[in-house]
Amino acid sequence: PKGSALTELEALVALGHLPNVGPVKARQLMLYAGSACSALELTANEVGSLKGFGDKIAHSWEMWKSKKTWLSDLELVEKGQAQV
Repeated sequence: PKGSALTELEALVALGHLPNVGPVKARQLMLYAGSACSALELTANEVGSLKGFGDKIAHSWEMWKSKKTWLSDLELVEKGQAQV
């Protein structure tokens, strides 16, 4: 959105779009990385190496990051002048 860094809340929205990752695993990612924003910077290898994640989630993570479909959701919010 507008080329700026994501806010922590926007990063939480993005984490909510992760395939094969529910709220418990999203929390694990945030605890490991220190924040939702930092979690989004993790590589697929880092994610896959976390306890309980593995190759399936690492692959999903890699595909999800490359598609960035969650950005379009944030852009829609911005266009509607809603606040996240």
